[in-house]
Amino acid sequence: MENLNNQSKERNIGNIQIEQMNINDSDSWWNIASSAWPGVPRNSDKELMSLGKSGTCLIAKENGVPIAGMVGLINLESNYSPSLVVHMLGVSKEYQGKGVGKKLMEASFGMIKEKNVEVPKILLSQDTSLLLPEQYSECVEITKSLGNEDIPVQHDYIAITKDNVLSRGLLDNGRLVGYTLNVLSLDVNSSVTNIRSNSIQGYEEKLSNLESQIHVNKGEIKTIDIVKLTSDPLKVPNVKLYLGMGMVSNTYIPDLYSYRGASLGLPADRLLYSANVNSAWVNGYTVPSIVEYLNCPKITLESSSYRSDDSVILLEMGRENSDDTYLKSARDLHINKLPLLFDQGYTAVSSTKLGDISYLVLLANYNQDDPNCLINSLTKMHEN
Repeated sequence: MENLNNQSKERNIGNIQIEQMNINDSDSWWNIASSAWPGVPRNSDKELMSLGKSGTCLIAKENGVPIAGMVGLINLESNYSPSLVVHMLGVSKEYQGKGVGKKLMEASFGMIKEKNVEVPKILLSQDTSLLLPEQYSECVEITKSLGNEDIPVQHDYIAITKDNVLSRGLLDNGRLVGYTLNVLSLDVNSSVTNIRSNSIQGYEEKLSNLESQIHVNKGEIKTIDIVKLTSDPLKVPNVKLYLGMGMVSNTYIPDLYSYRGASLGLPADRLLYSANVNSAWVNGYTVPSIVEYLNCPKITLESSSYRSDDSVILLEMGRENSDDTYLKSARDLHINKLPLLFDQGYTAVSSTKLGDISYLVLLANYNQDDPNCLINSLTKMHEN
């Protein structure tokens, strides 16, 4: 069995096709997600079908067999800035480490390049408010009050409502009596895609009026050029993938999925990544060699050698053959150091490995318009 397993891990990836996911792929996606995240709650078919219509979900197939997938959605933030949020990206276990995830990320970048999006304008009354991630349990109760057990999956709900002005709540004297989950569709003639809407009995007409207020403003055009996602900073291969794609992070979110103490079977602490897919950094940043990192100040579990004026810092991310005790210590290091460093103006821009330790590369003067900002900072450090 050992030899057979090794042969499977070294399998070459053949003919990979990336297609738009649809409801017919629901079971295949669930098998992929279960392989990538054992115990993860299944995406609701209702949400997946609606998101599929918005054109932001992809599935990768090898010779026609699904092996990986991506659930994406387009949110609209309070400053009316649209972005593609990669909600879930999973690769079947036997295909991990083969570059399939990178192909999906490249496809997601390609989806939004040079796409014009008509920004919705929302006309609101005092009866409405932003729908918040922490209102999940209230939305569940509203759904169940209708005799409907097809409730939103919590991690889907959180992704759709977080930083998204298109998801709204219907209020009666401050009490939530209805909700509507919405995202933008990815097409030139962009429209609002409804994920689901429910209200308690007697408020159906008011909810319908609320939904009619969420529409496209034909007079204002904005281009989506931002891709965002979150990832567990202890999952070193994932961090390397996203930073290697030109994504960067300056936000650390402890317990992202732990609203009201819920346990979802997902890593709770997350780095929030973003990338401007049309920026000079994404399309041509210079990758330093390992040698150029050797003399950089480092923050490890055992020691810290950096000063506040250092332009590049290496922060320990993971070690080979690590156990649960190590992961707990590494998590504590991240919680104690990353928010502080981000507040000081550092940005996680790359990763490297020295010996058996993998590091986050933190840069003080990141500039998305300068593809050489990292290599130039390293050069100046060596000169000094």
